[in-house]
Amino acid sequence: MTPDVVVIGAGFAGLSAAVRLTMRGLRVLVLEARGRLGGRATAFADSATGERVDNGQHVLLGCYTEALTFLRDIGAIDNVRAQPQLSVTMIDLAGRRSRLACPPLPAPLHLLAGVIDWEALDWADRLSVLRMATPLKLARDPDRLAASPGETVEDWLIRYGQTERLREMLWRPLALAALNQPADRAGATLFARVLAEMFTGDAGAASLVLPTKPLDAMYAEPARAFIQARGGDVRTGAAAVIHLDGDRVAAVEAGEERWEPRAVIAAVSWVAFPALFQGQPAAIAGIVERAGRMASSPIATVNLWF
Repeated sequence: MTPDVVVIGAGFAGLSAAVRLTMRGLRVLVLEARGRLGGRATAFADSATGERVDNGQHVLLGCYTEALTFLRDIGAIDNVRAQPQLSVTMIDLAGRRSRLACPPLPAPLHLLAGVIDWEALDWADRLSVLRMATPLKLARDPDRLAASPGETVEDWLIRYGQTERLREMLWRPLALAALNQPADRAGATLFARVLAEMFTGDAGAASLVLPTKPLDAMYAEPARAFIQARGGDVRTGAAAVIHLDGDRVAAVEAGEERWEPRAVIAAVSWVAFPALFQGQPAAIAGIVERAGRMASSPIATVNLWF
């Protein structure tokens, strides 16, 4: 096979890119260094039970329209289950359980009604959510900033009058889920955009979309089947090296094989990115340097069997 495009990395980004290219009639080769597909959203066999276990909790939201379109394209949309509206059980710091349930009303009235009816809050907490109308409206305008440069989620929420209780029960968990960082570290600009997508569009945009299969079976293997059925190939255990001619990609190698594609997509983590190249291309030296200054934010997962 002589591919038109080589995609390096078979996580969600790499596989979705490969599927899009395949749909445009290109022959795609996906190379994954690990022995399984899925990258940071995958599953593995538990050594004690033999069961397939996800490598972390991964959920989608109804506003993730591109991700859901990708699942439809590869015939995997039935591998997830979407809530009609946002409904989630919360446990506060004292261990008290309550449930936020947004009724089927037009956005953002569904959020307001859900918070007003939430027994975990008092009336001051409930009414403070009204102060979020202005920042969420700003966040939907690409020409305006909903937060100050460098402002954290926590500082932004305080500036807009969100009470400590509402920050504990709603906004901090959302920030951690959406940005994988606590509210006192996460950037407010991106968080505001996430909230605007969730709570000012379609009422179903805030609903949770949960996998019904292990993550590799949910999307990675269906994506592989889709690509291979259309003349492409997906390989695991294939560590790629990009050979350069100046700032131009000359070839890609994996093991003893070599290809000269029209284009290459690097869909690997920032940690692995610099090691892809035989030598460092000057055109992306700045990207490599900035990536090297990034810090990881790992997720710890505990799996329990009952």
